[in-house]
Amino acid sequence: MKYILSAAILALSSISPVVNALPGAYSPSDTTGYPETPDFPSIPSVNFPCGYEEKNWVIKSGFGNPEQSANLLIDTTFGSIFVAGVMCHSEFCEDQSSPLYNSGKSSTSVNLHQKKTFNLGSERIVKADMYTVGFDDITAGSIKLHNQIFGKAFSVEGFPSHPNYAGVFGLNPVTGSSNSTAEYGYSNMLGKRIEGDTDPAVFGRNVTLKGRKPKKPEKRTDDTSEVCTFSRGIDYNLVYKIGWLSFPTCEYGKSPFWKTDLECVKINGVVDLKFTNTIAEFDTTVKDIHVPHGDLEKIHQGLKATYNDQVKKYVFKCCYAKDLEISFKDHKVTLPAEAWTIKVDRLEDHCAAKFAVSNTTAIPKSRWRLGTDFMENFYTIFDQQRAQTGLGLYHGQSSSYLT
Repeated sequence: MKYILSAAILALSSISPVVNALPGAYSPSDTTGYPETPDFPSIPSVNFPCGYEEKNWVIKSGFGNPEQSANLLIDTTFGSIFVAGVMCHSEFCEDQSSPLYNSGKSSTSVNLHQKKTFNLGSERIVKADMYTVGFDDITAGSIKLHNQIFGKAFSVEGFPSHPNYAGVFGLNPVTGSSNSTAEYGYSNMLGKRIEGDTDPAVFGRNVTLKGRKPKKPEKRTDDTSEVCTFSRGIDYNLVYKIGWLSFPTCEYGKSPFWKTDLECVKINGVVDLKFTNTIAEFDTTVKDIHVPHGDLEKIHQGLKATYNDQVKKYVFKCCYAKDLEISFKDHKVTLPAEAWTIKVDRLEDHCAAKFAVSNTTAIPKSRWRLGTDFMENFYTIFDQQRAQTGLGLYHGQSSSYLT
């Protein structure tokens, strides 16, 4: 089965500055490749299934020695790690198809004798005993976390039933959190690639790109299985341009990470929405682009969309869908129609938008939550040292996606 190369990269990075720190004086805005072959170190990473048919971004993790496996949801809105423990009897825990974490079976497990309640928002509440499992004993692929504190949950409420994960791997470096990802962050990166293809322009790891033209990614189809990579580092073999985004100005007192100000959303000939005091949040806990109710109504009206009971979506003629332009304070991104719509009939003349109503209770409520279907089109980066979020383009992707 062939996988599709796309641009979903999620990075939490302490590598800065992005240009001068690289060997060979490589500039991320250079689309022609490296002037000299840089010697990049291997970047720890883990692969996981992604694409439109996957409902969540989930990585397989290991705890302790001997290792106990658990699938964890990647979460840009949360700053810690928790895994369901054997003493948990919440519906979330009892629905697990795999064994729960048993600290008694780990020779490196250390009980810190602290209890903590995590509020993950949207009425998701986790109560946990805090543990560590020794040096380098939380793993994900080739990623190893050093003496990481995590929660062994005994109560998990507000999560969906029958989840495909047993805990959460938080990427939000919450200020002042003693067990946040700020403690272990270099970078975390998500990106699609083609199975069985060893072309350097695809895998881009310790290879020579000099004199090569970037490989053009194949056209994505919505029924194609895909694989993404989550790694600790910004892989400059893959990303050639980064647009850095300012923290939101209308959310003082809240964690600003993975967010920026939203100024305008436009679909040519359909809708032109302008905003003040509105947040754009890059949110891996949702799949679609989650839009405030009033904004979504205007989009449906512009697309002449009607609700279809059979597919449970608002449907419109595909020809009405044009480029989607999302303007932040510092940069604008442009997605072609096929990146934000899905065809819903065999004749492929009717489409639905990859939008959903935002039901967040977070303040301000005027926020767009740009979920994984949006993030798959870019490298989504948080650079820890410069404390800034960015969107990056992959080699072979048109620069018109990010201006």
